[in-house]
Amino acid sequence: MATSEKAKLVRLDPHKIKIPSVRVTSVWQEDEYESFKASLAADGMVNPIICVKEGEGYWLADGLHRLEEAKLNGEKQVEVVYREGSMIEAMTRNLYLNRLRGKTKLSEEITVVKELADTYHLSLEDIESKTGMSKEAIEQRQQISKASALVMDAVESEQIGLGTAFQLSRLSNQDSQNAILSQLLLSVPPKSTKFVQDIVDATLQLIKERKEGVPRPEEVIPVKTLKCHICDQRYEPKEVKGINVCETCLGLCKDYVKRKMKEATEQLSPEETLARKAADLAAEGEGGS
Repeated sequence: MATSEKAKLVRLDPHKIKIPSVRVTSVWQEDEYESFKASLAADGMVNPIICVKEGEGYWLADGLHRLEEAKLNGEKQVEVVYREGSMIEAMTRNLYLNRLRGKTKLSEEITVVKELADTYHLSLEDIESKTGMSKEAIEQRQQISKASALVMDAVESEQIGLGTAFQLSRLSNQDSQNAILSQLLLSVPPKSTKFVQDIVDATLQLIKERKEGVPRPEEVIPVKTLKCHICDQRYEPKEVKGINVCETCLGLCKDYVKRKMKEATEQLSPEETLARKAADLAAEGEGGS
């Protein structure tokens, strides 16, 4: 993320620095944060806070923890390095600097990318050049931003990762996403991204087939056949045996045979069953829209 403008240094009242509502914040472990506070107490603020100046105001780009500690300690002024810019520069520089440290939450990255695209109308190329993120990473986060609230909650709580969230977001129907998610959250150990991708692929294939109305093969009835009164299939006369049976037994036999035939032809794996359920929910959603 290169910029030709030279940064400037100023001392400001920490309470006058504005914090964007949409941003990423470095994730700290408790022991890391205690070490950070001890370092501030011993050496003071070694690294200045980074801001973007818009008009007469200053937007925070990096250094939220330092800013909060300065306020708590009653400091009247803090050192600030700034460049002229706008909220866009504040957000993109915030994302860029925090990703450099490798301590960001995926859910916050998704929110920032969505805000830059939807509110500030930045193109994929603009976001790439301003944040240093790859096009693939940006596209993944844009796609995940369309996921259901339950999927986003799972991302926020870090119950699922980037790959799983991206695969679920490929399903346009949010009930389908939630159905698969509910099963994934019960899995111990957690399912792989490839496992989720396979289920989503199977679901999308089922949805496609149902929309296209995949034709069934025509039934070929051989000449001179007789229909079995139990399984309803047709056979050559020599393959049919005659027995005396009452209507009740006939009905029970038919139910039993049909159930067994269905079980034999529909031995679905748990993954196939889940994909079918997700496809059913997608069909119900389209029917109600």
